[in-house]
Amino acid sequence: MLSDISEEGARTHNQDLQERRTSQALDDKSLVMYRLAHA
Repeated sequence: MLSDISEEGARTHNQDLQERRTSQALDDKSLVMYRLAHA
């Protein structure tokens, strides 16, 4: 039972990191686009 909880917690934590990394990449890309547009 305890292993199920920790496994679920690890899964949601990994998902959170993945989403944060994706949004960071999107921010970087939009920042580059913004700079190109306003160069």
